[in-house]
Amino acid sequence: RAQKTRGWAMAQYLVAHADRLEIDTVIFDARIWTARRAGQGWRDYEPNTSGRSRAVAAILEHRDHVHVDVAD
Repeated sequence: RAQKTRGWAMAQYLVAHADRLEIDTVIFDARIWTARRAGQGWRDYEPNTSGRSRAVAAILEHRDHVHVDVAD
């Protein structure tokens, strides 16, 4: 539970500072935020995990880490 709280704190910080940090995408805990659709806020993130183990699915859903894409 504490790790999830820390992950959300980091994800929210990154979104709050996305312009300054030139962030395009943040994914965490099967939710996604993108700069181009910022007005929609956080949305469900559902990658194709069919045929994958539970552990791999968790990685693809970014449930155990914060994923960040920055602008080129």
